[in-house]
Amino acid sequence: MSWPGKDKDALGTVKFGIRIDDGWSDLGNFYFYEQISISDLAPRYGPAEGNGIVYVTGSKFVNDFPNSELGCKIGESIGKGILIDQTTVMCTVH
Repeated sequence: MSWPGKDKDALGTVKFGIRIDDGWSDLGNFYFYEQISISDLAPRYGPAEGNGIVYVTGSKFVNDFPNSELGCKIGESIGKGILIDQTTVMCTVH
């Protein structure tokens, strides 16, 4: 399934919202994509603590919807992800 302005790899969409009493609050759409597949991480070794940049390679990485923010979690560290292309995400972890 495909729709204008959305990634051709998306599988579908479902309207998402909240009904309270007789009112409906439209929260937009929830998009279904095929699950990502991770094939490698680089570097494979790094410090146990502190800042670091890790490149994640695989397939089906996307950020094609408004206000999307990619994130990464490595161990207990949470960081920001930047989509390089559909096969690479650069993760900055603190």
